[in-house]
Amino acid sequence: MMTERNEWPATTKQKAYGRALEDRLGVERSPWASMTVADAAERIAYLIEYKESRRLIESALAS
Repeated sequence: MMTERNEWPATTKQKAYGRALEDRLGVERSPWASMTVADAAERIAYLIEYKESRRLIESALAS
């Protein structure tokens, strides 16, 4: 069974959280105003994974 993508505009919470993550990580800003709920969820998941990977690498380099 195929799940449907939510094509509604990204929520204000998603946009704020995504922008905050991007600022904290120092990565280029995404076009949050034109993202859908599904796009924003995917981008946030990627940013969280990136943040965790970077943390692991930095802690490995520090030891």
